[in-house]
Amino acid sequence: SYTWQFGIPGASSTLRNPSFNYPTVGVYDVLLIVTSKDGCKDSISQQLSDVNPQPLANFNVSPTTVCLGAPFTFSDASNPLGQNITSWQWNFGNGATANSQNSTFTYSNAGTYNVAMFYTTAKGCLSDTVIKQVVVNPFPIVNAGPDLVVLAGGQVAIGAKATGSSNYQYNWQPATYLNNASVLQPISSPTNDISYTLTVTGAGGCTGKDDVFIKILLAP
Repeated sequence: SYTWQFGIPGASSTLRNPSFNYPTVGVYDVLLIVTSKDGCKDSISQQLSDVNPQPLANFNVSPTTVCLGAPFTFSDASNPLGQNITSWQWNFGNGATANSQNSTFTYSNAGTYNVAMFYTTAKGCLSDTVIKQVVVNPFPIVNAGPDLVVLAGGQVAIGAKATGSSNYQYNWQPATYLNNASVLQPISSPTNDISYTLTVTGAGGCTGKDDVFIKILLAP
């Protein structure tokens, strides 16, 4: 059997090859006692004089919110506490990883992602792990409706639709002949043929557009 004492009251292990994280920097005497199946014992001790503080991870991300297809830039801003960083590990929250100091990443799907980073120093110390959240917003899917025909002097409702996002804002251009250029389905009372462009702004300021044409049918 194996009995390890790590030089801190109450800190011990009976594993053959344990691991132990010291809570503070200092000098520690580690004792190993090995007992055979016949009850014979032997022991060995070793002093650890180079217990380093755990390095601190940090990074900056710009921007924190994008529209689908736009990249994020991740920049290391860690404090290794006097140690030299030898490797970085990024996890972008969707199964993708990277091991460079700084990274640029573009997500293929909209969503909210937790990005994690830690690193290793030349002394073999692992930093803590820092996690920051980024948001990828989808573009609204805009359908301004089918082209329309209206009798001269009449009016028609435009059957537009917007899906795929949230927090919609609507803008019709031009606003000519419309009863309200800021709603999804305005009513047009045209006196001439006209084309409209509907711009829909959704979550994160992401926009989509579509056009519709209205033709005036003159009375005989």
